[in-house]
Parts: sequence; structure tokens; C-alpha cells
Amino acid sequence: MFLIKMGKFNYDWRLTMKTTYPLSDRLCYSIYSTQKLVHRLYQQVLAPYQLTYTQFIVMQTLWEDEKLSLHEIGERVGLESNTLTPLLKRLEDKKLIIRRRPAANKRQLTIRLSANGKRVHAELEEYLRTCFSSVEGFDTEKTRELIALNNELKLAIKNFVTDKEENVQQLEK
Repeated sequence: MFLIKMGKFNYDWRLTMKTTYPLSDRLCYSIYSTQKLVHRLYQQVLAPYQLTYTQFIVMQTLWEDEKLSLHEIGERVGLESNTLTPLLKRLEDKKLIIRRRPAANKRQLTIRLSANGKRVHAELEEYLRTCFSSVEGFDTEKTRELIALNNELKLAIKNFVTDKEENVQQLEK
């Protein structure tokens, strides 16, 4: 027999691999394809401000907390210092942030918004509101629901992955 049953998937190796769950029905693909579209939308929205999506995410952390360390920004946005350092340099070149090393600890880097960074925030927030209000069917309530569901999913996956990593570490001992 050429039919192999693996969990919920049925494979017939005589033909091509078949599955009862097409790509369009998979959560991973739904998230992936949505993320690509969101990224494309943000590229268009951020183009007049000459910001990349990643730069925008970093700026968003500084709009929430005006002064942060390199480590704090990295923790919040999930980027390593070797990725953040050139990104922050470009933001500083655009006069959106100010990078300083405190006299008390020259190894630490503190980043804060410049006056220009604060101005861009006010303009960009209004522009984003206008753009996203144009996305049909997505009002503020729907957006909050989606964010809540996404955060719930993110936490569940994080807990699952953490548990698996802990189990592997236990087995290795």
C-alpha cells in the first residue's frame, strides 16, 4: 500500500504528496501572508518619512518611552545589538534620535528622541490613522480584537516553545 497515514495527514507516494489541509487553510501561512501585506502597506505609508518598517518599530518604542538603553530597545523589539546599532546610527543621521554614552557607564548606550523625532511622531500618527481608517471593515474595535487574539496566540506559542526547550534541556542532563 502506498498510502501512509501520519496524524491528520494522508500521503500517497505514488502521486504527489497530498494533504487534507491546503496551504490556504494553515494558520502559519495565513499569518505569513498577512504579515507580508502589512509590511507592504507600512512601506507605502512610511515612504514619505524615509523610514523602514524596522526603524518605525524602534521609533515606536521611543515614542512610548522617550529614553531607553540599547538593551531595553532590543528586548522590546526582539533585535540584537548588532542589528540595532547600524539602524540607530541611521536614525541619528536623520536627526530623529540622540545616542549618548552616560559618563557613569561608558559601556551603556542611551537613546532618546530628538525634537525632530517628536515632531515626526505627531505627523505620522495622524497619517497612520488616516491610512488605516481607509482599510475597509477594520475599525478601532476590530483592530483591538485582532491584536488581543494575536497576543493570545503569541503567548501560547511562546509557552509551548519554552516548555519544549526546557524538556530538551532536562533530557540532555
